[in-house]
Amino acid sequence: MKAPLQEKYDKEVAPMLKKELKRTNPNDLPQLVKITVNVGIGKLMTQGSKDYSFVEENIARITGQKPSLRKARISISNFKLREGVVVGVAVTLRGRRMYDFVEKLVSIALPRVRDFQGIALKGFDGKGNFSLGMRDCTI
Repeated sequence: MKAPLQEKYDKEVAPMLKKELKRTNPNDLPQLVKITVNVGIGKLMTQGSKDYSFVEENIARITGQKPSLRKARISISNFKLREGVVVGVAVTLRGRRMYDFVEKLVSIALPRVRDFQGIALKGFDGKGNFSLGMRDCTI
């Protein structure tokens, strides 16, 4: 069963894009492939706390998927960072979970951001990737 957003894309948006962009191959149209949600836990590291389980739990609640731990690849003495220490958590969403996440982000989370001015065009790169940063995820 497809997500409602994916059905809308397939039935309404994709045919409109085909006409507008004058393309015949459906694989040549812009589409969502994956969403990666990353959270750095740098401030916890500098405070000496090694308990980052609440960050894991929050990301798991937000995305509906268990995050993977990201470890430091190299040691940097100025940042008090050692190789192998957990510095963040990440989740990669695909398929139905990805479409559900986008729908909740656009319809629920972003409208609740204080002083939200819309998505900045600077977030897009030349290859079709988009990056969005949020300082606080209390919404």
